[in-house]
Amino acid sequence: AALVMVCVFALSAGGWFTGVSAAQNSLPGDLLYGVKLASEKTKVFVVKATGNSQAAVQLTLEHASNRSAEVKQVHKTNPEEVEKTVERLKKTVEEVNEGLKHVSSEHPEIVVGLAKEITETTELITSDLKEVVKEGGYSEATAKGIVETQKAVNKVEIDTVETLVNGSQVGDEGE
Repeated sequence: AALVMVCVFALSAGGWFTGVSAAQNSLPGDLLYGVKLASEKTKVFVVKATGNSQAAVQLTLEHASNRSAEVKQVHKTNPEEVEKTVERLKKTVEEVNEGLKHVSSEHPEIVVGLAKEITETTELITSDLKEVVKEGGYSEATAKGIVETQKAVNKVEIDTVETLVNGSQVGDEGE
């Protein structure tokens, strides 16, 4: 009976891992896209549970980069998904900012390392959004979402600089 249970578990886990792997290249509107999002959220949850705030922010940055690339792709291939994808991007960017605030309060010594990654990712997102805006052909609601997302990106950039400045002032006071 135990051997049967182990086999059932192994087959189930194998099927789940195969589904998650297949979902990694899916885009908004694809059948497996929900699996991809669930997998990403699970990874962040597990990393947060281990207490590694820096890794959680880095994963969320990676997901923001993924959403940004998806906006560009669905804009060309599946325009009806652009608005929802832009909203997901905005939400992910806001999660990066929340993570940055958490890291800066709990582990200010690692913020400098994160700042470069955050800056690189926000520059990429801004570039992708500009490309979509330049190409046009989207709804008014999507245009509004793009503007709101760019505001969220700008806020992350500003908060990153403020965090660095405040961190360096704290370090200067201790010297």
